[in-house]
Amino acid sequence: MSIKKSVQEAMDMAEQKAAAREAARPGIRKHHYKRLIPDIPKDQVVVDAKPENGPPAEASDSPLSSGSTTFTFEQVQQMMASMLQTNREAMLEFARELKKPSEEDAAKAAEAKQRKERLIASMIEAAKEEIAARTNMQNACNHRKPNGVINYGGQVHGERVRLICKTCFKELTNRKATSEDIQNGPLELLVENQMMGMNS
Repeated sequence: MSIKKSVQEAMDMAEQKAAAREAARPGIRKHHYKRLIPDIPKDQVVVDAKPENGPPAEASDSPLSSGSTTFTFEQVQQMMASMLQTNREAMLEFARELKKPSEEDAAKAAEAKQRKERLIASMIEAAKEEIAARTNMQNACNHRKPNGVINYGGQVHGERVRLICKTCFKELTNRKATSEDIQNGPLELLVENQMMGMNS
C-alpha cells in the first residue's frame, strides 16, 4: 500500500468520525480546538423571565451583560494606586509588628527604667540634703575670723562689688561699685585690711 493511499484513507476515516459526531451531537461548532461545553441550539434555550430572588431579567448594553469588562486607563491607574496604598499600609503594619519588643525585652526595659528613676530620685534627694546642710552651715556662720575681723573675700566684677564669706562661701555683698571701689578695691576689704593691720 502506498503512502498516498494510506494518507487518503486516514483522512476519509477522520471525516467519517466527524460526521458521526455531528449527527450524534448537533450544534457543535467546527473549531480547531476542543470545546468542553457544546453550543445549545437557540430553539432549546429557555429564559426565565422572573428569577426567584430578583426582578425580571432585562437586557443591558453594559459590558458586564456581554460577559466582558472594560476599564479606562484612568480606572486602571486608580486601581493600581489603591493596591499600592493597601500594600504600603500592610507593610507598615508588618514593620510595626516586627519592631514590637518581646515580653522579655519589655520586662528588661521596664526594669531598666525603674532603676534609672530610682537613681534620679536618690540623686535629687542627695542634692536636697546637701543644699539643706549648706544653708544650715551658712546660717550658723558669723562670717568672722577668730580675731573678730570679717572674713570677706571677693572683688569688683564689672560695675558691681561681689563679696563672699571665705568660711561658708555665702554671698554677703552684691552691690553697684562706686568709683572708689573701682580705683582702690571694695570698701569692705579695705576696712578688713585696716582692722588686721591694727590688730597685728
